[in-house]
Amino acid sequence: MPSATYSYAAQSTAPWAVSTKTSAYTAASQPYHPSPVYGQLYQPPPSRSESITTGGSSYSIPSRAPSVSSYSGSESNSPVDALSYMGDRLNRAMDPTPLDRSLATQAQRSGELNVKTRELQALQALAQSRLKSARRNFADGIQAARDVQRDLEWTQGRVGTSALNRRVAQRWPAQYTTASSHFPPLEDY
Repeated sequence: MPSATYSYAAQSTAPWAVSTKTSAYTAASQPYHPSPVYGQLYQPPPSRSESITTGGSSYSIPSRAPSVSSYSGSESNSPVDALSYMGDRLNRAMDPTPLDRSLATQAQRSGELNVKTRELQALQALAQSRLKSARRNFADGIQAARDVQRDLEWTQGRVGTSALNRRVAQRWPAQYTTASSHFPPLEDY
């Protein structure tokens, strides 16, 4: 029985649609061009052995090293994180100095406002205590004025001019009439 030797060409899987038509320019002979992915900017292709052999004949894959190095220039093959890349770009694009100054100014103004608030609270407490003291003194003064008025009314009733005149007129009627004719009577106030 004759031995049959089969030869297979390696098929590369690409992230884009590949035509099934046969042409002289196949996907296996093309250099690897990575597609832009948001998580990674460059990811090297999976490594394969340089030759695939089944049976008697062999097929060699051309080396990609020259094409990758010509594509990537002097960059390394390490993956780059898009978020850190964009963060670095943003940090270089924006100068944080004015933001830091405004934040420091805001903190300073906030501290000054807190100090003034505490001063106002202390002054308010002092004013309230003084108001209580003034109200207490006023109430004491009103009570004292009422007491004095009551004492004056009692004294006026006991020692009033009309009461004295009546007593004197009863005890010494003759002298009272001569004195009252010479001096006008005193009026009660």
